[in-house]
Amino acid sequence: MNYLQLYKANTRILSFGMLLVFFSSFGQTFVVSLYIPGFMEAFDISSSFFSAMYAVATLLSATTLIFAGKMIDRLPLKRFTLFVVLGILLALLVAASAIHLVMLFFAIYLLRFFGQGMLSHTAMTTMGRYFSKARGKALSIAYLGFPLGEGLMPALVVSSILWLGWRETLGLSAMLVIVMLLPLSMWLLRGFWKGSIVEDMPGKSMTD
Repeated sequence: MNYLQLYKANTRILSFGMLLVFFSSFGQTFVVSLYIPGFMEAFDISSSFFSAMYAVATLLSATTLIFAGKMIDRLPLKRFTLFVVLGILLALLVAASAIHLVMLFFAIYLLRFFGQGMLSHTAMTTMGRYFSKARGKALSIAYLGFPLGEGLMPALVVSSILWLGWRETLGLSAMLVIVMLLPLSMWLLRGFWKGSIVEDMPGKSMTD
């Protein structure tokens, strides 16, 4: 099957992968870095201090991912996804309401863990688990969420920060998770079960 046939036959699960990867942008460096001027001004910290804090939060999130990531092997995919989506929502809300350096550090940790870590992990693990013959193609399609995020998110975030402010932008991002990521991810997984992947039968949809 070519890419188009594969996508048509497995629209929901492949769209699920792209969706989660796209929204992982909230925890990626190319988006978090856009808030640094606001963080430095609000908390009166230097760039070197924030860099050190960011590095520690990133290392801590990576360490946590080693232990938390294996939960995807034990929980139903829909329940695990709900946990991850609520996690990035919490991260954005904590970042938007941070009034102390400890809260800011916790927010950065959560953004890195649930955004850069768990959302990407969930998407890629799902593609690798449920596709066999077309695993490479499936991963490639889901991976499209990265360039889409890199191309769209910075422009949207910068525009919002200039117009509304950095706290309001984080709050708006949380709203996007509620109205877009949460319902869409749950809907895309509705009716999905292991073994419903179509890799050799173009024209038959897993959602039929």
